[in-house]
Amino acid sequence: MDTIIESPEDDIPLQDDSTNVEGSGSSEILGQSSTIFGAVVLFAMVLILVGTAAVRSPKTRLDSVMMEHEVEADELLILLSRSKMVPILHALYSEENPIRFTELKNRVDTSSTTLTRRLGELEDHGLVKRTVYETVPATVVYQLTDSGADLLPSLESFFEWVINDTNQTQ
Repeated sequence: MDTIIESPEDDIPLQDDSTNVEGSGSSEILGQSSTIFGAVVLFAMVLILVGTAAVRSPKTRLDSVMMEHEVEADELLILLSRSKMVPILHALYSEENPIRFTELKNRVDTSSTTLTRRLGELEDHGLVKRTVYETVPATVVYQLTDSGADLLPSLESFFEWVINDTNQTQ
């Protein structure tokens, strides 16, 4: 008597491409699982990035300036701390019309060298405009730019704070 042993594969119908349905089902489930896992990982990464951004988001205008313009803010503070810089800005701000070098020098009570350096630095930072008129001898005048004029009320507030704070601590 002949015994016929059937293999388990004989019971499974074959598809046209000679792969069994059971095998393709496993691959499909594995593919779907990988896609779902990838989506979950991507979602988690987005949450982490958004959370990090929320922690670092600026709370005030000063935070925003410090985060985005820290170098410029530092440069401006260094510039303003130089000798005779604030008196020069104040003298230019108090004038409605452009002011000549000699008149500015007398108002600030400084040397020509210091005034020349400071005006050049202010011009380099876009706070002062230098205009030369072709007269004999040449006439040179200085005035604040719009940016320079916008800065002065902030400086005024700063000095008011210094005065008030000094009075409170005495």
